[in-house]
Amino acid sequence: MDPALLISLAVTLAAIVALAVRTGAKTKKNKDKGSNAAIVAGVIIGTLVGGSSTVGTAQLAYTYGMSAWWFTLGAG
Repeated sequence: MDPALLISLAVTLAAIVALAVRTGAKTKKNKDKGSNAAIVAGVIIGTLVGGSSTVGTAQLAYTYGMSAWWFTLGAG
């Protein structure tokens, strides 16, 4: 692998961990850790669109052909 790629990956991972630790240290009460329905719905939709529609549809299209689009269209 390219050393620049590994360095950028390590820097990105370190930044994410640092942000998570900093944000977690700010949260003191259990009440602050809750999520409302809009946030949960957004996370679920983001996961569906991000993972399933890109990687999953490409894999299904390779296996089954153009009928794999029904998965994406059915998910909304």
